[in-house]
Amino acid sequence: MARRRSVEASAALSMLLLSDRGMLMVHFVGLPPGTVDLLIKFVPPETLECFLGFVEFPGAQRRIFG
Repeated sequence: MARRRSVEASAALSMLLLSDRGMLMVHFVGLPPGTVDLLIKFVPPETLECFLGFVEFPGAQRRIFG
C-alpha cells in the first residue's frame, strides 16, 4: 500500500508543477523496479528566474528536495 501512495504522490506533484509552475515532468514508475522518479523536461524562463536562473537551479533543487 505504501508504494501505491508514493506513486500517487509523485503523480500529484508532477500535475501540480505543471498547473502551478508550467514545468513539464516525465513520471517514471518502476524504472528501476520499486522506484518512482520525476524527470524535468521543461522549465519556463520565469520559473527559472525564481531559482536565480539556470546556473543556480541545480543547487536550489538539491536544497528543496534534499
